Amino acid sequence: MRGPIERLFPNLSDRRRTLVEWLLTIAGAILIVLAVKSWVMNPYRIPSPSMEPTLHCARPEPDCEAARSDRVLANRFIYHFRDPRRGEIVVFRAPEAAQRECFGGIFVKRIIGMPGEVWAERAGRT
Repeated sequence: MRGPIERLFPNLSDRRRTLVEWLLTIAGAILIVLAVKSWVMNPYRIPSPSMEPTLHCARPEPDCEAARSDRVLANRFIYHFRDPRRGEIVVFRAPEAAQRECFGGIFVKRIIGMPGEVWAERAGRT
């Protein structure tokens, strides 16, 4: 039985046909990984100590508690079907001012408030 490479290129030697099959397999795998990273999910390192102690940061700073950074997988696909919810960790591009002042272009944060809610700090009793 002839395979698709043999049908497309009938004059290739066995060695060259094997090379073409490997190259097509590797190229297909790379395309699948890039598609998953672009449309489904993408891994991120925690860029700052703002999520400590829940998630450990990537940079060796005084506020970082661990020797290694944690990583999260950001689900890019789910928010096409529903809105983010309280308590979820989200990854987003930081505003330009924050990029200049802080740790770069990616923020990893937990949602604590929803649109329309108001936050107020109350003084504790002593």
